[in-house]
Amino acid sequence: MLDEVGADISAIDCGVQWARTELSFRITLVGDRASHREEIMPTFLCFLNWTDQGAKNTKDIVKRYQASKAVVEKLGGRLLSAYVTTGQYDVVVTVEMPNGETMTKYAMAISATGNARTTTVRGYSPEEFSKLAAEAPSM
Repeated sequence: MLDEVGADISAIDCGVQWARTELSFRITLVGDRASHREEIMPTFLCFLNWTDQGAKNTKDIVKRYQASKAVVEKLGGRLLSAYVTTGQYDVVVTVEMPNGETMTKYAMAISATGNARTTTVRGYSPEEFSKLAAEAPSM
C-alpha cells in the first residue's frame, strides 16, 4: 500500500487499541501531516486437517481456497497466506481478522463444510509480543 503512495512516506504504528475489537491503527505520514489511517488487525494461524471427505476432494483445493478467501473478506478480514503442507497438518492459513469472535466464525464456517477440522492460534509479531511481555504484571 505504501508503494502506491510514494517512497517518501513512512508508516508508524500508533499502538491504539480499542476494547473488545483488538484493533490498532497505522498512520501514514506525509511530512508532518497524517494522510491515511489503516487498521491493523490481529493475526491468526489456522491449522487444518482434512476429513475423509476433504481428502477425497483434494482436486477442488483451488476452489476451496477461493471460497475461503471470500469468507475471510466477507467477515472483514484479510487472508495473508495459505499453504498445503506435509506433516502434522494438511493446510496452514494465516489471516488477519477484526477480533477473536470473527476468527471463530471463520473456523466454524470451515468446519461446517465437512472438509476439514481446525486448530487456531493467535499469532503475535516479535514487537507485539515484546510489548505484551513488558506490560505483564508480576506474580
